[in-house]
Amino acid sequence: MADITIRKLEGDEKLQVMYGLNAYAFFATPPLMNEQEWQEYVRPREGVTYLALFEDAKPVSGAAGTTMIQHVRGKLFDANGLWAVATAPGARRNGYCRSVIAQLLCALRP
Repeated sequence: MADITIRKLEGDEKLQVMYGLNAYAFFATPPLMNEQEWQEYVRPREGVTYLALFEDAKPVSGAAGTTMIQHVRGKLFDANGLWAVATAPGARRNGYCRSVIAQLLCALRP
């Protein structure tokens, strides 16, 4: 049985892990998007929480999110914006993405 952990990504680790998952999921391949250009685009983002699921220490699923305010019919509500949700092809259909999103929503809860 695989060792599964979900944890928050910080610093350069978030850039490396999210690039690996997002480049395949959201850009035409091959070739993958230039890693240095992607990192320069993502690095300045502030207030973003990045989580990844690791299977036997290898990142296989991840997501990013921020807290936000949503205006609905004249009222303001706390909300969360989630994006960059991706799972490596070999790890799909295991509920990993669902687990990452559930933990991310908990982490973003005020």
